[in-house]
Amino acid sequence: MGLGLYVTTSESTLGAIAMRTLPSLVRFVLLAVLAAGCTPQGVRDFFDNGGPEIIGHLISGVAYTDPTADFTAIQSVAVFPMHNTSFAPAESRELNRRITQVIEQKNPTIEILGPVEVNDRLNDHGLADDYNVFLAHSASGRTPDREMLGQLRAALGTDAILQAEIVQVIQEDSQFGGDKSFTRVRVRYSVLDCHKGKVLWEASGDGQRSTTTMPEGASPIVEAVELAVYKILDIMPRFGPVPR
Repeated sequence: MGLGLYVTTSESTLGAIAMRTLPSLVRFVLLAVLAAGCTPQGVRDFFDNGGPEIIGHLISGVAYTDPTADFTAIQSVAVFPMHNTSFAPAESRELNRRITQVIEQKNPTIEILGPVEVNDRLNDHGLADDYNVFLAHSASGRTPDREMLGQLRAALGTDAILQAEIVQVIQEDSQFGGDKSFTRVRVRYSVLDCHKGKVLWEASGDGQRSTTTMPEGASPIVEAVELAVYKILDIMPRFGPVPR
């Protein structure tokens, strides 16, 4: 038995307020369980099976789109592996699958080069280390290296690249009588034009996975990342010509 409440908001402050109401929610559910005729053992079983749970999905920031961006001119996209992660292979594959699915749903004719193929080609062309430097410069806010983007285009054979990185991770375990445990991440996605050497689109999102006030470890990072990725993919632009 369990109670789920999904909170979605575009205002992080509103989401934080909603999260702080958890202790009163726990008390409310406990009274409801007792009122329904559950025995004390039944109440213990209720909480042993997970108890009430809140999943907070907080999105911060607004997507940036270059005023001159022409997404209809993009015929092919290279999807890079998410940076700053330590996911299990199966978790990475699942995230990558969802990303490619969203791109294909928006335009089934778009050519997609997946993360595995991207890594293989970077290694084959000796560009893996150079790309890591490129990422570090991007994270610091520098203008994209047009020469490096040209090399990526030559190696990958795509018009644009989609790169993602985890830019912040906060985790806290719960304790008896204390705050809930939570994992919160910030994920950033960028679409870069390999021809013009510039950022066409960028968006960031915060995903938070929270549990009850019972002693419990913080949720795995990948669960919070999935929440953030879902929302970002919803607003990702469509690539390729518009159907007539």
